[in-house]
Amino acid sequence: MHKTKKPAAAMFLAAAGKLLLAAALLAMFLLFAGCGCSNDVNTGPGNSGQSNADPTTPGPEVSDEAPVDPTLPPVFVPAEIPEGFSLPPDIPEDELVAIGSGEKHFILKVTPMENFTTYYLVSATKESVADALVEAELIDGADTEDGWVVTTVTGITAEPELDGTCWVFYINEDATSNISGAIVDPACVYSLVIQSVTP
Repeated sequence: MHKTKKPAAAMFLAAAGKLLLAAALLAMFLLFAGCGCSNDVNTGPGNSGQSNADPTTPGPEVSDEAPVDPTLPPVFVPAEIPEGFSLPPDIPEDELVAIGSGEKHFILKVTPMENFTTYYLVSATKESVADALVEAELIDGADTEDGWVVTTVTGITAEPELDGTCWVFYINEDATSNISGAIVDPACVYSLVIQSVTP
């Protein structure tokens, strides 16, 4: 009986297919060997997929720090209420951010937009609220014909000429333009609120 010869093209395709399969297997081997991947997880019956890897080998470092609010200063810590300081009842202690250092303590509320307020427990060495907030790097300001005014709070700048906003300073519920004259009083709650400038 006479055997028919396979066409050369078919033989070429069969050889090329075997070569591609071998290259793919080699690539997979190199990939797993090169990345240090381990295939030592038992997934057979009775196993829960626990790894047999050495438990003393350190794993990747994982940060347990919460994402940082961009309106907060770059370094802050949750507040611990100083001994002898009374927290006003409407201030949420679990949202209070401690900033600054010193023996004088007071609360500052910063509202850069509607329905968003950050509460600070400010500790300072300065007598005036403005000096204490500058010392804590919470505010910056400028001298104007009306006196020194707050222009920037926690990195957010109000520009009346450009965006029609300004920072308004409150002592308790009363707005005042005289932040420079305000003396630190732990019984007061101070606020800085960004507001539209009325024409």
